[in-house]
Amino acid sequence: MRFFVVDLEFSGFIPGFHEILELGAVALDEQYEPLGEWQARLAARHPERASDWVREHQAHLLVGGEPPERALSAFVEWVARLRGEHTAYYVGWTCGADLAHLDTALRAHHLEWPFHYRHIELNSLLVGRLGLPWDYEHSTALRMLGVEPAGAHVALVDAREAALVFQRLMRTPREPVT
Repeated sequence: MRFFVVDLEFSGFIPGFHEILELGAVALDEQYEPLGEWQARLAARHPERASDWVREHQAHLLVGGEPPERALSAFVEWVARLRGEHTAYYVGWTCGADLAHLDTALRAHHLEWPFHYRHIELNSLLVGRLGLPWDYEHSTALRMLGVEPAGAHVALVDAREAALVFQRLMRTPREPVT
């Protein structure tokens, strides 16, 4: 098994209309130990479509970067190389937004999805493993796990934080289901 903890920064929440601007990932083995990291800044082809929040807080991501087809192809190759003959699981804070953006972008560039069809969504895992309410505060969950909040909105920094959360959650003893 291989786990790929992925975080994206994008120009808005509508996949296909808005674009991935930054991609960061941390690969973990079956013992949840790091295997490697990957990051890329993707060039925005339509910066004029960026949301107001992105324009205000992440305008620097709207300039520069490498062509999306090159960055995404390199990402898929990195996953395939580290995955080897193992099953690769996508892990992310929100499988909705990030996963949808990544899937849309890979399809647009005719790239094959490198992950298993089952995905691991950290928000759900936190609620289930720690018994938190669905409207939990992010900082509260991190404190419970002894994780320092990154709060960076930098894809690789946030992927590292998410990987640490995933490691701690999976190593937390749990009651067997009866």
